[in-house]
Amino acid sequence: PSEKILRAEKVLRNAILARAPHMIRDRKYHLKTYRCVQCCVGTELVDWLLQQSSCVHSRAHAVGMWQVLLEEGVLNHVDHELNFQDKYLFYRFLDDEEEDAVLPSDDDKREAEEELQETLLFLSQIGPDAHMRMILRKPPGQRTTEDLEIIYDELLHIKALSHLSNTVKRELAGVLIFESHAKAGTVLFNQGEEGTSWYIIQKGSVNVVIYGKGVVCTLHEGDDFGKLALVNDAPRAASIVLREDNCHFLRVDKEDFNRILRDVEANTVRLKEHDQDVLVLQKSLRPSSHGNIPAHFKYTVMSGSPEKILEHLLETMRLDIHFSDPALDDFVLMHCVFMPISQLCPALLAQYPSSGIIQPINHIYLSIYFELMSSKDLAFQMTQYDWELFSCVHEYELVYHTFGRQAYRRSTANLELFLKRFNQVQLWVVTEVCLCGTLSKRVQLLKKFIKIAAHCREFKNLNSFFAIIMGMCNPAVSRLSQTWEKLPSKFKKFYSEFESLLDPSRNHRAYRLTVAKMEPPIIPFMPLLIKDMTFTHEGNKTFVDGLVNFEKMVSILLLSVQCCCSNYYYSIH
Repeated sequence: PSEKILRAEKVLRNAILARAPHMIRDRKYHLKTYRCVQCCVGTELVDWLLQQSSCVHSRAHAVGMWQVLLEEGVLNHVDHELNFQDKYLFYRFLDDEEEDAVLPSDDDKREAEEELQETLLFLSQIGPDAHMRMILRKPPGQRTTEDLEIIYDELLHIKALSHLSNTVKRELAGVLIFESHAKAGTVLFNQGEEGTSWYIIQKGSVNVVIYGKGVVCTLHEGDDFGKLALVNDAPRAASIVLREDNCHFLRVDKEDFNRILRDVEANTVRLKEHDQDVLVLQKSLRPSSHGNIPAHFKYTVMSGSPEKILEHLLETMRLDIHFSDPALDDFVLMHCVFMPISQLCPALLAQYPSSGIIQPINHIYLSIYFELMSSKDLAFQMTQYDWELFSCVHEYELVYHTFGRQAYRRSTANLELFLKRFNQVQLWVVTEVCLCGTLSKRVQLLKKFIKIAAHCREFKNLNSFFAIIMGMCNPAVSRLSQTWEKLPSKFKKFYSEFESLLDPSRNHRAYRLTVAKMEPPIIPFMPLLIKDMTFTHEGNKTFVDGLVNFEKMVSILLLSVQCCCSNYYYSIH
Protein backbone atom coordinates (compact mmCIF):
# COMPACT_ATOMS: atom_id res chain seq x y z
CA PRO A 1 0.00 0.00 0.00
CA SER A 2 1.02 3.59 -0.60
CA GLU A 3 1.97 5.89 2.25
CA LYS A 4 -1.31 7.75 1.77
CA ILE A 5 -3.35 4.55 2.19
CA LEU A 6 -1.31 3.47 5.21
CA ARG A 7 -1.96 6.86 6.79
CA ALA A 8 -5.68 6.63 5.96
CA GLU A 9 -5.86 3.29 7.82
CA LYS A 10 -4.22 4.78 10.91
CA VAL A 11 -6.43 7.86 10.86
CA LEU A 12 -9.66 5.84 10.58
CA ARG A 13 -8.64 3.28 13.21
CA ASN A 14 -7.55 5.93 15.68
CA ALA A 15 -10.64 8.06 15.01
CA ILE A 16 -12.88 5.06 15.68
CA LEU A 17 -11.02 4.30 18.90
CA ALA A 18 -11.41 7.97 19.91
CA ARG A 19 -15.09 8.36 18.97
CA ALA A 20 -16.56 4.85 19.19
CA PRO A 21 -14.06 2.49 20.89
CA HIS A 22 -16.72 -0.22 21.36
CA MET A 23 -16.62 -0.90 17.61
CA ILE A 24 -13.17 -2.56 17.80
CA ARG A 25 -13.27 -5.47 20.22
CA ASP A 26 -13.04 -9.26 20.55
CA ARG A 27 -15.93 -10.96 18.79
CA LYS A 28 -17.80 -14.25 19.00
CA TYR A 29 -19.72 -15.87 16.20
CA HIS A 30 -21.54 -19.20 16.49
CA LEU A 31 -19.86 -19.64 19.87
CA LYS A 32 -16.45 -19.39 18.22
CA THR A 33 -13.96 -16.72 19.28
CA TYR A 34 -11.56 -15.68 16.52
CA ARG A 35 -7.99 -16.21 17.68
CA CYS A 36 -6.90 -12.87 16.20
CA VAL A 37 -9.04 -10.43 18.10
CA GLN A 38 -9.98 -6.73 17.83
CA CYS A 39 -12.53 -7.05 15.02
CA CYS A 40 -15.07 -4.62 13.54
CA VAL A 41 -18.43 -5.45 11.94
CA GLY A 42 -18.97 -4.45 8.30
CA THR A 43 -22.40 -2.92 8.88
CA GLU A 44 -21.14 -0.84 11.83
CA LEU A 45 -18.20 0.45 9.76
CA VAL A 46 -20.62 1.63 7.05
CA ASP A 47 -22.91 3.25 9.63
CA TRP A 48 -19.97 5.04 11.20
CA LEU A 49 -18.70 6.48 7.90
CA LEU A 50 -22.14 7.85 7.03
CA GLN A 51 -22.25 9.69 10.35
CA GLN A 52 -18.85 11.38 9.90
CA SER A 53 -19.15 13.42 6.69
CA SER A 54 -21.60 14.67 4.07
CA CYS A 55 -19.12 13.65 1.37
CA VAL A 56 -20.23 10.01 1.95
CA HIS A 57 -23.33 9.88 -0.24
CA SER A 58 -24.80 6.43 0.41
CA ARG A 59 -24.16 3.01 1.92
CA ALA A 60 -22.82 1.82 -1.44
CA HIS A 61 -20.42 4.78 -1.47
CA ALA A 62 -19.22 3.89 2.05
CA VAL A 63 -18.75 0.24 0.99
CA GLY A 64 -16.50 1.44 -1.85
CA MET A 65 -14.40 3.50 0.57
CA TRP A 66 -13.80 0.48 2.83
CA GLN A 67 -13.14 -1.64 -0.27
CA VAL A 68 -10.20 0.65 -1.09
CA LEU A 69 -8.57 -0.29 2.23
CA LEU A 70 -9.43 -3.97 1.72
CA GLU A 71 -7.81 -4.05 -1.74
CA GLU A 72 -4.68 -2.40 -0.37
CA GLY A 73 -4.40 -4.92 2.47
CA VAL A 74 -4.73 -2.44 5.35
CA LEU A 75 -8.20 -3.75 6.26
CA ASN A 76 -8.77 -7.50 6.13
CA HIS A 77 -11.71 -9.85 6.36
CA VAL A 78 -10.99 -12.47 8.99
CA ASP A 79 -11.64 -15.26 6.45
CA HIS A 80 -9.78 -13.38 3.70
CA GLU A 81 -12.78 -12.54 1.51
CA LEU A 82 -11.80 -10.11 -1.26
CA ASN A 83 -14.94 -7.95 -1.25
CA PHE A 84 -16.10 -5.73 1.59
CA GLN A 85 -19.76 -6.35 2.50
CA ASP A 86 -22.32 -4.29 4.38
CA LYS A 87 -23.18 -7.30 6.57
CA TYR A 88 -22.47 -8.84 9.97
CA LEU A 89 -18.99 -9.90 8.87
CA PHE A 90 -15.77 -9.33 10.79
CA TYR A 91 -12.93 -7.08 9.60
CA ARG A 92 -9.66 -6.08 11.22
CA PHE A 93 -7.36 -3.09 10.69
CA LEU A 94 -3.74 -3.83 9.82
CA ASP A 95 -2.57 -2.26 13.10
CA ASP A 96 -4.75 -4.75 15.01
CA GLU A 97 -3.36 -7.86 13.28
CA GLU A 98 -0.80 -8.44 16.05
CA GLU A 99 -2.12 -9.74 19.36
CA ASP A 100 -0.11 -7.09 21.24
CA ALA A 101 -1.42 -4.24 19.08
CA VAL A 102 -0.60 -0.82 20.54
CA LEU A 103 -3.50 1.48 21.38
CA PRO A 104 -3.24 5.05 20.09
CA SER A 105 -1.97 7.73 22.45
CA ASP A 106 -3.87 10.95 23.14
CA ASP A 107 -1.64 12.69 20.58
CA ASP A 108 -2.45 9.99 18.00
CA LYS A 109 -6.17 10.48 18.60
CA ARG A 110 -5.88 14.24 18.34
CA GLU A 111 -3.99 13.96 15.02
CA ALA A 112 -6.62 11.54 13.73
CA GLU A 113 -9.38 14.02 14.60
CA GLU A 114 -7.54 16.77 12.71
CA GLU A 115 -6.93 14.62 9.62
CA LEU A 116 -10.23 12.72 9.54
CA GLN A 117 -12.21 14.95 7.14
CA GLU A 118 -9.32 15.20 4.68
CA THR A 119 -8.92 11.41 4.80
CA LEU A 120 -12.64 10.82 4.23
CA LEU A 121 -12.59 13.23 1.29
CA PHE A 122 -9.65 11.34 -0.25
CA LEU A 123 -11.35 7.96 0.16
CA SER A 124 -14.70 9.31 -1.08
CA GLN A 125 -13.06 10.26 -4.38
CA ILE A 126 -11.54 6.82 -5.06
CA GLY A 127 -14.24 4.74 -3.36
CA PRO A 128 -16.64 4.59 -6.36
CA ASP A 129 -13.95 3.04 -8.56
CA ALA A 130 -13.27 0.38 -5.92
CA HIS A 131 -17.01 -0.28 -5.64
CA MET A 132 -17.17 -0.68 -9.43
CA ARG A 133 -14.28 -3.18 -9.38
CA MET A 134 -16.02 -5.08 -6.60
CA ILE A 135 -19.21 -5.37 -8.68
CA LEU A 136 -17.29 -6.38 -11.81
CA ARG A 137 -15.47 -9.14 -9.89
CA LYS A 138 -18.80 -10.81 -9.13
CA PRO A 139 -19.72 -13.67 -11.47
CA PRO A 140 -22.24 -12.23 -13.98
CA GLY A 141 -25.03 -14.45 -12.63
CA GLN A 142 -24.63 -12.97 -9.11
CA ARG A 143 -24.98 -9.29 -10.09
CA THR A 144 -28.05 -7.58 -8.69
CA THR A 145 -30.33 -5.21 -10.60
CA GLU A 146 -28.63 -2.32 -8.79
CA ASP A 147 -25.20 -3.69 -9.79
CA LEU A 148 -26.25 -3.83 -13.46
CA GLU A 149 -27.52 -0.23 -13.35
CA ILE A 150 -24.19 0.97 -11.88
CA ILE A 151 -22.23 -0.86 -14.61
CA TYR A 152 -24.57 0.44 -17.32
CA ASP A 153 -24.11 4.01 -16.10
CA GLU A 154 -20.34 3.53 -16.32
CA LEU A 155 -20.62 2.21 -19.89
CA LEU A 156 -22.53 5.31 -21.01
CA HIS A 157 -19.32 7.33 -20.57
CA ILE A 158 -16.79 5.00 -22.23
CA LYS A 159 -15.50 6.36 -25.53
CA ALA A 160 -15.14 2.97 -27.24
CA LEU A 161 -18.82 2.16 -26.65
CA SER A 162 -20.32 5.50 -27.68
CA HIS A 163 -21.50 4.14 -31.06
CA LEU A 164 -23.39 1.19 -29.52
CA SER A 165 -27.10 1.28 -28.75
CA ASN A 166 -28.23 1.53 -25.14
CA THR A 167 -29.77 -1.93 -25.49
CA VAL A 168 -26.37 -3.40 -26.31
CA LYS A 169 -24.78 -1.53 -23.40
CA ARG A 170 -27.36 -3.04 -21.04
CA GLU A 171 -26.53 -6.49 -22.43
CA LEU A 172 -22.81 -5.85 -21.94
CA ALA A 173 -23.40 -4.82 -18.31
CA GLY A 174 -24.49 -8.38 -17.60
CA VAL A 175 -21.44 -10.13 -19.12
CA LEU A 176 -18.43 -7.82 -18.66
CA ILE A 177 -15.59 -9.31 -16.64
CA PHE A 178 -12.96 -7.31 -14.72
CA GLU A 179 -9.34 -8.22 -15.46
CA SER A 180 -6.22 -6.58 -14.04
CA HIS A 181 -2.47 -7.04 -14.48
CA ALA A 182 0.17 -5.67 -12.15
CA LYS A 183 3.34 -5.33 -14.22
CA ALA A 184 4.33 -3.34 -17.30
CA GLY A 185 5.59 -5.62 -20.07
CA THR A 186 2.94 -8.29 -19.48
CA VAL A 187 1.74 -9.71 -22.81
CA LEU A 188 -2.05 -9.86 -22.88
CA PHE A 189 -2.10 -11.88 -26.08
CA ASN A 190 0.23 -12.55 -29.03
CA GLN A 191 -0.14 -11.90 -32.73
CA GLY A 192 -1.43 -15.03 -34.49
CA GLU A 193 -3.27 -16.46 -31.48
CA GLU A 194 -6.96 -17.29 -31.63
CA GLY A 195 -9.19 -14.37 -30.64
CA THR A 196 -11.13 -15.25 -27.50
CA SER A 197 -12.06 -11.86 -25.96
CA TRP A 198 -12.71 -8.20 -26.63
CA TYR A 199 -11.05 -5.72 -24.23
CA ILE A 200 -11.81 -2.17 -23.10
CA ILE A 201 -9.13 -0.27 -21.17
CA GLN A 202 -10.53 0.99 -17.87
CA LYS A 203 -7.19 2.16 -16.42
CA GLY A 204 -3.68 2.38 -17.81
CA SER A 205 -2.35 1.98 -21.36
CA VAL A 206 -1.05 -0.72 -23.74
CA ASN A 207 1.23 -0.90 -26.78
CA VAL A 208 0.06 -2.52 -30.02
CA VAL A 209 3.00 -4.50 -31.44
CA ILE A 210 3.26 -6.07 -34.91
CA TYR A 211 6.06 -8.45 -35.92
CA GLY A 212 8.67 -6.66 -38.00
CA LYS A 213 7.22 -3.19 -37.23
CA GLY A 214 7.46 -2.93 -33.47
CA VAL A 215 5.07 -0.64 -31.57
CA VAL A 216 2.59 0.75 -34.09
CA CYS A 217 0.40 2.69 -31.64
CA THR A 218 -0.51 3.15 -27.98
CA LEU A 219 -4.05 2.76 -26.60
CA HIS A 220 -5.27 4.52 -23.45
CA GLU A 221 -8.20 4.58 -21.02
CA GLY A 222 -11.50 4.35 -22.92
CA ASP A 223 -9.98 2.65 -25.99
CA ASP A 224 -10.75 -0.95 -26.99
CA PHE A 225 -8.97 -3.73 -28.86
CA GLY A 226 -9.42 -7.35 -29.90
CA LYS A 227 -12.87 -7.04 -31.47
CA LEU A 228 -11.80 -7.57 -35.08
CA ALA A 229 -10.60 -11.13 -34.46
CA LEU A 230 -14.01 -12.00 -32.96
CA VAL A 231 -16.03 -10.39 -35.77
CA ASN A 232 -13.92 -12.00 -38.53
CA ASP A 233 -13.19 -15.20 -36.59
CA ALA A 234 -9.53 -14.64 -37.48
CA PRO A 235 -6.20 -14.82 -35.61
CA ARG A 236 -4.99 -11.84 -33.62
CA ALA A 237 -3.55 -9.19 -35.96
CA ALA A 238 -1.13 -7.81 -33.34
CA SER A 239 0.29 -8.42 -29.88
CA ILE A 240 -0.87 -6.36 -26.90
CA VAL A 241 1.73 -5.45 -24.24
CA LEU A 242 1.08 -3.52 -21.02
CA ARG A 243 2.78 -0.12 -21.18
CA GLU A 244 2.56 0.59 -17.41
CA ASP A 245 1.95 -1.13 -14.09
CA ASN A 246 -1.48 -1.82 -12.65
CA CYS A 247 -3.68 -1.84 -15.77
CA HIS A 248 -7.41 -2.62 -15.53
CA PHE A 249 -9.58 -3.98 -18.33
CA LEU A 250 -13.21 -4.80 -19.01
CA ARG A 251 -13.39 -8.06 -20.95
CA VAL A 252 -16.15 -9.56 -23.08
CA ASP A 253 -15.58 -13.20 -23.99
CA LYS A 254 -16.24 -14.50 -27.49
CA GLU A 255 -19.33 -16.56 -26.64
CA ASP A 256 -21.07 -13.61 -24.95
CA PHE A 257 -19.96 -11.24 -27.71
CA ASN A 258 -21.45 -13.43 -30.44
CA ARG A 259 -24.65 -14.04 -28.46
CA ILE A 260 -25.24 -10.32 -28.00
CA LEU A 261 -24.68 -9.73 -31.74
CA ARG A 262 -27.12 -12.54 -32.56
CA ASP A 263 -29.74 -11.24 -30.10
CA VAL A 264 -29.45 -7.70 -31.41
CA GLU A 265 -29.80 -8.83 -35.00
CA ALA A 266 -32.72 -11.16 -34.12
CA ASN A 267 -34.58 -8.26 -32.51
CA THR A 268 -33.79 -5.79 -35.28
CA VAL A 269 -36.43 -5.12 -37.93
CA ARG A 270 -35.29 -3.49 -41.17
CA LEU A 271 -37.62 -1.89 -43.69
CA LYS A 272 -36.06 -1.72 -47.15
CA GLU A 273 -36.84 0.16 -50.34
CA HIS A 274 -34.87 -0.55 -53.51
CA ASP A 275 -32.63 -2.87 -51.46
CA GLN A 276 -31.67 -0.02 -49.11
CA ASP A 277 -32.54 0.28 -45.42
CA VAL A 278 -34.99 3.15 -44.86
CA LEU A 279 -36.09 2.30 -41.29
CA VAL A 280 -34.38 0.26 -38.55
CA LEU A 281 -36.43 -0.73 -35.48
CA GLN A 282 -35.50 -2.63 -32.34
CA LYS A 283 -38.09 -4.99 -30.92
CA SER A 284 -38.63 -5.37 -27.15
CA LEU A 285 -41.42 -6.60 -24.89
CA ARG A 286 -43.64 -3.88 -23.43
CA PRO A 287 -45.55 -5.05 -20.31
CA SER A 288 -49.19 -4.11 -20.09
CA SER A 289 -50.37 -1.56 -17.52
CA HIS A 290 -53.62 -3.53 -17.19
CA GLY A 291 -53.52 -6.96 -15.64
CA ASN A 292 -56.07 -8.51 -18.00
CA ILE A 293 -54.28 -7.38 -21.20
CA PRO A 294 -51.28 -9.48 -22.25
CA ALA A 295 -47.90 -7.87 -22.80
CA HIS A 296 -46.93 -7.13 -26.39
CA PHE A 297 -43.95 -6.01 -28.40
CA LYS A 298 -42.98 -2.42 -28.96
CA TYR A 299 -40.64 -1.16 -31.65
CA THR A 300 -38.06 1.52 -30.90
CA VAL A 301 -36.71 3.59 -33.77
CA MET A 302 -32.95 3.21 -34.09
CA SER A 303 -32.42 4.92 -37.43
CA GLY A 304 -34.18 5.73 -40.67
CA SER A 305 -35.00 8.36 -43.22
CA PRO A 306 -36.83 11.35 -41.70
CA GLU A 307 -40.00 10.61 -43.67
CA LYS A 308 -40.12 6.95 -42.63
CA ILE A 309 -39.39 7.71 -38.95
CA LEU A 310 -42.24 10.23 -38.84
CA GLU A 311 -44.56 7.91 -40.74
CA HIS A 312 -43.88 5.10 -38.26
CA LEU A 313 -44.39 7.28 -35.17
CA LEU A 314 -47.68 8.73 -36.44
CA GLU A 315 -48.93 5.29 -37.42
CA THR A 316 -48.06 3.89 -33.97
CA MET A 317 -50.02 6.69 -32.32
CA ARG A 318 -53.01 6.12 -34.60
CA LEU A 319 -53.10 2.36 -33.94
CA ASP A 320 -52.63 2.56 -30.16
CA ILE A 321 -54.48 5.51 -28.68
CA HIS A 322 -53.74 4.23 -25.14
CA PHE A 323 -49.98 4.47 -25.67
CA SER A 324 -48.28 7.86 -25.95
CA ASP A 325 -44.87 7.28 -27.52
CA PRO A 326 -42.47 9.97 -26.25
CA ALA A 327 -40.40 9.40 -29.39
CA LEU A 328 -42.89 11.48 -31.37
CA ASP A 329 -42.27 14.49 -29.13
CA ASP A 330 -38.54 13.78 -29.39
CA PHE A 331 -38.84 13.88 -33.16
CA VAL A 332 -40.63 17.22 -33.11
CA LEU A 333 -37.99 18.77 -30.85
CA MET A 334 -35.02 17.39 -32.83
CA HIS A 335 -36.36 17.74 -36.37
CA CYS A 336 -34.30 20.86 -37.10
CA VAL A 337 -31.19 18.68 -37.30
CA PHE A 338 -32.44 16.45 -40.13
CA MET A 339 -35.81 17.72 -41.48
CA PRO A 340 -36.53 21.36 -42.32
CA ILE A 341 -39.73 22.94 -41.09
CA SER A 342 -41.04 23.23 -44.63
CA GLN A 343 -41.20 19.41 -44.82
CA LEU A 344 -42.32 18.81 -41.25
CA CYS A 345 -45.26 21.22 -41.01
CA PRO A 346 -47.52 19.65 -43.67
CA ALA A 347 -47.16 16.22 -42.03
CA LEU A 348 -47.78 17.47 -38.48
CA LEU A 349 -50.29 20.25 -38.99
CA ALA A 350 -53.27 18.02 -38.27
CA GLN A 351 -51.73 16.67 -35.07
CA TYR A 352 -49.82 19.66 -33.72
CA PRO A 353 -51.25 23.18 -34.14
CA SER A 354 -48.61 25.86 -34.54
CA SER A 355 -47.43 27.37 -31.29
CA GLY A 356 -46.15 30.80 -30.41
CA ILE A 357 -42.52 31.78 -30.70
CA ILE A 358 -40.54 32.00 -27.51
CA GLN A 359 -39.34 35.56 -27.26
CA PRO A 360 -36.03 36.23 -25.55
CA ILE A 361 -36.53 38.02 -22.25
CA ASN A 362 -34.31 40.95 -21.32
CA HIS A 363 -32.88 40.77 -17.80
CA ILE A 364 -31.26 43.39 -15.66
CA TYR A 365 -28.19 42.35 -13.74
CA LEU A 366 -28.58 43.59 -10.16
CA SER A 367 -25.55 44.57 -8.13
CA ILE A 368 -25.85 43.25 -4.57
CA TYR A 369 -24.45 45.09 -1.60
CA PHE A 370 -22.68 42.20 -0.12
CA GLU A 371 -21.90 43.39 3.34
CA LEU A 372 -25.48 44.47 4.09
CA MET A 373 -27.12 41.09 3.43
CA SER A 374 -26.76 37.73 5.12
CA SER A 375 -25.14 34.90 3.16
CA LYS A 376 -28.42 33.01 3.01
CA ASP A 377 -30.31 36.03 1.69
CA LEU A 378 -27.66 36.59 -0.95
CA ALA A 379 -27.82 32.95 -2.04
CA PHE A 380 -31.62 33.15 -2.12
CA GLN A 381 -31.62 36.28 -4.32
CA MET A 382 -29.02 34.75 -6.62
CA THR A 383 -31.09 31.59 -6.93
CA GLN A 384 -34.26 33.54 -7.74
CA TYR A 385 -32.46 35.43 -10.49
CA ASP A 386 -30.71 32.31 -11.80
CA TRP A 387 -34.02 30.48 -11.93
CA GLU A 388 -35.59 33.29 -13.94
CA LEU A 389 -32.78 32.96 -16.50
CA PHE A 390 -32.74 29.17 -16.45
CA SER A 391 -36.50 28.71 -16.84
CA CYS A 392 -36.36 30.64 -20.13
CA VAL A 393 -33.92 28.14 -21.69
CA HIS A 394 -35.83 25.86 -24.06
CA GLU A 395 -34.77 22.41 -25.26
CA TYR A 396 -34.51 23.83 -28.77
CA GLU A 397 -31.68 26.11 -27.69
CA LEU A 398 -29.68 23.19 -26.32
CA VAL A 399 -30.20 21.32 -29.58
CA TYR A 400 -29.14 24.33 -31.69
CA HIS A 401 -26.09 24.91 -29.48
CA THR A 402 -25.00 21.25 -29.70
CA PHE A 403 -25.40 20.83 -33.46
CA GLY A 404 -24.26 24.37 -34.38
CA ARG A 405 -26.77 27.18 -34.31
CA GLN A 406 -25.38 28.72 -37.52
CA ALA A 407 -26.69 25.75 -39.48
CA TYR A 408 -30.28 26.46 -38.42
CA ARG A 409 -30.19 30.27 -38.24
CA ARG A 410 -31.86 30.14 -34.86
CA SER A 411 -31.22 32.12 -31.70
CA THR A 412 -29.85 30.63 -28.50
CA ALA A 413 -30.09 33.93 -26.65
CA ASN A 414 -31.58 32.54 -23.42
CA LEU A 415 -28.96 29.79 -23.17
CA GLU A 416 -26.15 32.25 -23.91
CA LEU A 417 -27.48 34.60 -21.23
CA PHE A 418 -27.53 31.77 -18.69
CA LEU A 419 -23.99 30.68 -19.63
CA LYS A 420 -22.87 34.31 -19.39
CA ARG A 421 -24.34 34.42 -15.86
CA PHE A 422 -21.93 31.64 -14.81
CA ASN A 423 -18.95 33.70 -15.97
CA GLN A 424 -20.31 36.84 -14.30
CA VAL A 425 -20.60 35.16 -10.89
CA GLN A 426 -17.15 33.59 -11.21
CA LEU A 427 -15.52 36.91 -12.14
CA TRP A 428 -17.49 38.69 -9.41
CA VAL A 429 -15.84 36.46 -6.80
CA VAL A 430 -12.35 37.06 -8.24
CA THR A 431 -12.91 40.82 -8.51
CA GLU A 432 -14.28 41.25 -4.97
CA VAL A 433 -11.37 39.35 -3.42
CA CYS A 434 -8.60 40.89 -5.53
CA LEU A 435 -9.83 44.46 -5.08
CA CYS A 436 -9.89 44.05 -1.30
CA GLY A 437 -6.84 45.85 0.12
CA THR A 438 -6.63 44.44 3.67
CA LEU A 439 -5.76 40.91 4.76
CA SER A 440 -8.43 40.62 7.47
CA LYS A 441 -11.18 41.77 5.11
CA ARG A 442 -10.08 39.31 2.43
CA VAL A 443 -10.36 36.49 4.97
CA GLN A 444 -13.91 37.66 5.78
CA LEU A 445 -14.74 37.76 2.07
CA LEU A 446 -13.54 34.16 1.59
CA LYS A 447 -15.65 33.04 4.56
CA LYS A 448 -18.70 34.80 3.15
CA PHE A 449 -18.28 33.33 -0.32
CA ILE A 450 -17.92 29.83 1.17
CA LYS A 451 -21.14 30.42 3.13
CA ILE A 452 -22.95 31.69 0.02
CA ALA A 453 -21.76 28.61 -1.91
CA ALA A 454 -23.08 26.35 0.86
CA HIS A 455 -26.50 28.01 0.73
CA CYS A 456 -26.59 27.85 -3.09
CA ARG A 457 -26.00 24.11 -2.79
CA GLU A 458 -28.73 23.90 -0.14
CA PHE A 459 -31.11 25.68 -2.57
CA LYS A 460 -30.00 23.24 -5.34
CA ASN A 461 -28.55 26.09 -7.38
CA LEU A 462 -25.54 24.13 -8.65
CA ASN A 463 -24.70 26.62 -11.39
CA SER A 464 -23.90 29.49 -8.99
CA PHE A 465 -22.44 27.04 -6.45
CA PHE A 466 -19.80 25.93 -8.97
CA ALA A 467 -19.28 29.47 -10.29
CA ILE A 468 -18.36 30.65 -6.77
CA ILE A 469 -16.06 27.69 -6.09
CA MET A 470 -14.33 28.07 -9.48
CA GLY A 471 -13.91 31.78 -8.76
CA MET A 472 -12.11 30.87 -5.54
CA CYS A 473 -9.99 28.31 -7.45
CA ASN A 474 -8.90 31.02 -9.88
CA PRO A 475 -5.09 31.50 -9.67
CA ALA A 476 -5.58 35.19 -8.83
CA VAL A 477 -7.38 34.09 -5.62
CA SER A 478 -5.74 30.75 -4.84
CA ARG A 479 -2.24 32.32 -4.84
CA LEU A 480 -3.15 34.58 -1.88
CA SER A 481 -1.37 32.24 0.54
CA GLN A 482 -1.47 34.54 3.58
CA THR A 483 -5.23 34.99 3.20
CA TRP A 484 -5.84 31.24 2.97
CA GLU A 485 -3.57 30.57 5.95
CA LYS A 486 -5.70 32.89 8.10
CA LEU A 487 -8.93 31.18 7.05
CA PRO A 488 -10.38 29.15 9.98
CA SER A 489 -9.92 25.38 9.64
CA LYS A 490 -13.70 24.82 9.60
CA PHE A 491 -14.01 26.92 6.43
CA LYS A 492 -10.97 25.24 4.88
CA LYS A 493 -12.69 21.87 5.33
CA PHE A 494 -15.93 23.16 3.78
CA TYR A 495 -13.99 24.55 0.84
CA SER A 496 -12.06 21.27 0.35
CA GLU A 497 -15.32 19.34 0.30
CA PHE A 498 -16.87 21.75 -2.20
CA GLU A 499 -13.75 21.74 -4.36
CA SER A 500 -13.83 17.92 -4.48
CA LEU A 501 -17.13 18.11 -6.36
CA LEU A 502 -15.18 19.74 -9.21
CA ASP A 503 -13.02 16.60 -9.52
CA PRO A 504 -13.27 15.57 -13.20
CA SER A 505 -12.12 11.97 -12.62
CA ARG A 506 -14.41 9.12 -13.71
CA ASN A 507 -16.43 11.61 -15.75
CA HIS A 508 -17.23 13.94 -12.85
CA ARG A 509 -18.54 11.06 -10.73
CA ALA A 510 -18.52 13.11 -7.48
CA TYR A 511 -20.82 15.73 -9.02
CA ARG A 512 -23.11 13.11 -10.56
CA LEU A 513 -23.46 11.25 -7.25
CA THR A 514 -24.40 14.54 -5.54
CA VAL A 515 -27.04 15.37 -8.18
CA ALA A 516 -28.47 11.85 -8.03
CA LYS A 517 -29.44 12.45 -4.38
CA MET A 518 -31.32 15.69 -5.15
CA GLU A 519 -35.01 16.01 -5.90
CA PRO A 520 -36.02 18.43 -8.68
CA PRO A 521 -36.22 21.28 -9.34
CA ILE A 522 -32.48 21.73 -9.70
CA ILE A 523 -30.50 24.46 -11.44
CA PRO A 524 -27.80 22.28 -13.02
CA PHE A 525 -24.12 22.95 -13.67
CA MET A 526 -24.74 24.03 -17.25
CA PRO A 527 -21.14 23.76 -18.64
CA LEU A 528 -21.07 20.05 -17.73
CA LEU A 529 -24.49 19.45 -19.30
CA ILE A 530 -23.25 21.11 -22.50
CA LYS A 531 -20.15 18.87 -22.34
CA ASP A 532 -22.30 15.71 -22.03
CA MET A 533 -24.45 16.71 -25.00
CA THR A 534 -21.37 17.55 -27.09
CA PHE A 535 -19.77 14.19 -26.14
CA THR A 536 -22.90 12.33 -27.27
CA HIS A 537 -23.07 14.37 -30.49
CA GLU A 538 -19.43 14.05 -31.48
CA GLY A 539 -19.14 10.41 -30.41
CA ASN A 540 -22.03 9.29 -32.63
CA LYS A 541 -22.72 9.95 -36.28
CA THR A 542 -25.91 11.85 -37.13
CA PHE A 543 -26.40 9.76 -40.26
CA VAL A 544 -25.38 6.11 -40.58
CA ASP A 545 -25.41 4.72 -44.11
CA GLY A 546 -27.64 7.60 -45.12
CA LEU A 547 -30.17 6.98 -42.31
CA VAL A 548 -30.92 9.29 -39.38
CA ASN A 549 -29.35 7.93 -36.20
CA PHE A 550 -32.51 8.50 -34.18
CA GLU A 551 -31.19 6.87 -31.02
CA LYS A 552 -28.56 9.61 -30.88
CA MET A 553 -31.30 12.23 -31.13
CA VAL A 554 -33.20 10.66 -28.23
CA SER A 555 -30.04 10.43 -26.08
CA ILE A 556 -29.25 14.11 -26.61
CA LEU A 557 -32.83 15.09 -25.91
CA LEU A 558 -32.86 13.08 -22.68
CA LEU A 559 -29.90 15.15 -21.49
CA SER A 560 -31.72 18.38 -22.33
CA VAL A 561 -34.87 17.19 -20.58
CA GLN A 562 -32.83 16.45 -17.44
CA CYS A 563 -31.93 20.12 -17.57
CA CYS A 564 -35.29 21.64 -18.42
CA CYS A 565 -38.02 19.28 -17.15
CA SER A 566 -38.40 20.95 -13.74
CA ASN A 567 -39.65 24.22 -15.15
CA TYR A 568 -41.35 25.51 -12.04
CA TYR A 569 -40.18 27.36 -8.97
CA TYR A 570 -40.50 26.65 -5.29
CA SER A 571 -40.50 28.50 -1.99
CA ILE A 572 -37.32 28.62 0.05
CA HIS A 573 -37.84 29.06 3.77
